Amino acid sequence: MPKITTFKVNHFPVVPAVGYRFDYKGRSLVVSGDTVFSESLMEHAKGADVLFHEALNTKMVQLMNEYAGATGSPSLGKVTHDIPSYHSTPEDAAKVAAGAGVRQLVYYHIIPPFLSPILKILFMGNAKKYFKGPITMGKDGMLFFLPPHSSAINVKNVLK
Repeated sequence: MPKITTFKVNHFPVVPAVGYRFDYKGRSLVVSGDTVFSESLMEHAKGADVLFHEALNTKMVQLMNEYAGATGSPSLGKVTHDIPSYHSTPEDAAKVAAGAGVRQLVYYHIIPPFLSPILKILFMGNAKKYFKGPITMGKDGMLFFLPPHSSAINVKNVLK
């Protein structure tokens, strides 16, 4: 029987905010939801096969904020000023993944979004310092398969 667990995460000022854990036939995956570093998320992700964790690169968002100021875009300036306070960095997500002992970390809800694969290295920052397992940059069309009673994590991109 599948088991779905919801748990609180911290996305203040949005309250309540939740993450999700899915367990089925010996496999498990966790979705962070929007959150800053969260002990609750780490606890609920313990031993999961895959952790899908949102991530925001504060240095890149700061550059966007500076651009907004230089070009006179107050709405972009406000958003890029506020959002780092309620999202996780790639390093924070890596710390959660390591602390929970998950097998694979997948970033999703990536802020800022980028098109060039070369920016992946800049986006991740020092995440590999904290999590030694595989880290995947999620993208549209990416499917993850967790065969029952197995340790395999298979990935397919249907939008090549």
